[in-house]
Amino acid sequence: MSSNRNYSAFLRCSVLVTALTAMAIPAAFATPFELVYTGTFSSAEAMNLTGGATDAFTGPTPFIATAFFDDSSPNLVSMLPFPGFVAYSPTSATLTIGRDTFTFATYNQDPTHGVSVAIFDGTTPFGPPGHFAAGFLQNPVADGAGFVGDFVSASPTFSAAHLTPTSFTGYFGVGHGSGPETFHGSGVNTVVPIPLTDSHGHGYSLTLGNFDEEAATGVQNTANILAVPVPEISSVASLGLLLMLGLGGAVCVRRRA
Repeated sequence: MSSNRNYSAFLRCSVLVTALTAMAIPAAFATPFELVYTGTFSSAEAMNLTGGATDAFTGPTPFIATAFFDDSSPNLVSMLPFPGFVAYSPTSATLTIGRDTFTFATYNQDPTHGVSVAIFDGTTPFGPPGHFAAGFLQNPVADGAGFVGDFVSASPTFSAAHLTPTSFTGYFGVGHGSGPETFHGSGVNTVVPIPLTDSHGHGYSLTLGNFDEEAATGVQNTANILAVPVPEISSVASLGLLLMLGLGGAVCVRRRA
């Protein structure tokens, strides 16, 4: 009886370790990226403490928006009948204005107000034929608040279905939007501020305007998808295996005890 009980315990532990290890390894195959976007807010836009008075930008205000994401997360616009367009919820996203850096709420944290990373390849029906685009959008299915830059090309070129590190080149213009249209085709947008948090934990609201800015104005937005270094798959798998074996072993020891 004792040997049977020991065998059963060993079998349960073996199954546990195998299952936990299998869960750890697939994450190694996700391809992580960073989107870095530079642009300018206008005096039609504002940022204020949440619940406070609206504080419009006094003039053109440069910013840097960054987001870390990977292509294993669900494509938020997969249900739309448009090719060449993907949107992912970032694992983290920040907005830097001058010396101040704020953290965006992400789509996963708040599907109504949080941001997603939106990327368009040269096959998309949005914008001029053959152009590429990238930016940040709330609720991408509803074309929510955000900003998306339009570029003539990307070097190297890519497809939305198979992202690769690239630089968007030939800035053509940018579209800013305050939120989704109240009624489709109405041209009237609902204003949905984007939540931000500063380094002290204070909440802010970023309210965007509705306008298209062409490169002819002299402003030059930039967008780059960067590769994020990761450990070699074999190293990640080995580490996951060791961690899971340790966890499984601890459970087995407790059960036998």
